[in-house]
Amino acid sequence: MTQFFKTYPGLIMGFSAYALWGFFPLYFYLLRHIGSGEVLAHRIVWSVVTLLAILWWQGRHRSVFGALRSPKQVVLLAFASLMITGNWLVYIYAVSTERTIDASMGYFINPILLTLIGLVFFRERLNRYQVTCLLLAAVGIGYQLVTLGGFSWISLSLPLLFGFYGVAKKRLELDAVSSLFLETTMVMPIAAGYLIYLGMGQHLALFTGTPLVQFLLLATGISTTLPLLLFSGGARRLPLNTMGFLQYITPSLQFAIGLFAFGEPMNPDKLIGFIFVWAGLLVLIVGQGSRMMRNRKTPVMSPDMAQACPDGQAEKV
Repeated sequence: MTQFFKTYPGLIMGFSAYALWGFFPLYFYLLRHIGSGEVLAHRIVWSVVTLLAILWWQGRHRSVFGALRSPKQVVLLAFASLMITGNWLVYIYAVSTERTIDASMGYFINPILLTLIGLVFFRERLNRYQVTCLLLAAVGIGYQLVTLGGFSWISLSLPLLFGFYGVAKKRLELDAVSSLFLETTMVMPIAAGYLIYLGMGQHLALFTGTPLVQFLLLATGISTTLPLLLFSGGARRLPLNTMGFLQYITPSLQFAIGLFAFGEPMNPDKLIGFIFVWAGLLVLIVGQGSRMMRNRKTPVMSPDMAQACPDGQAEKV
């Protein structure tokens, strides 16, 4: 095992990061009896504490605030903060209300939406694989709209929030840890105030919950930061396309947990919608694979690229 880690450290880190995000439903399911707002507030506060400790250990706890000197960076950070906070809240709510499968659909759609955002906001050209992928995904979503009379707002809001979060991250001049620290710091006063309010009314689960609940709430900072650090380590060592393939681990695990562990319903019409989206992703993967074959010397993802990925992927759940 030690030899394998020495040989493939990037692969292990990348796989571990996406696997941890994939198992997040089990974590938040244990907190389902607590209000989503309180779980979110704990996640924000303890993430700030954990990230500050990391920056302190690295000797960057003072310099990180230098980004706030730029009004443009402040606006981008504030926007990113709103997007990732909303993403976290919707995800926690989805798990607590037993709609993990809807959340997994959102993260299956996420790379497709990012492709569309690249076209609209960054004028990126689409190849035939990407066009086919978008068309298949549109058919799947349209099918559910027609047969089910609507499409899950969770499945749409998660990729939309993260997609616009990715747009902001692409323009931020910060590494992933520093960026997430400032983003969570911006909303920490609201989160801390809400926890104080609950505490004054003796409704704070950190005081009234079981030892397991108390531990899980305190550990939300570590559980948020650890996959991010693993992702950053893997992103620096692996080609961009490899990280792109690994990202499908997360929604696949979420889907399996929602279906088999939580017993969430899956009717035929919803399944057909999933199949179209999966087919689109398969086409996208084939396109990525063919591009890798044509260009064997794919550049390793730089820290800047990693920062622009998630969650962009790095903070998404």
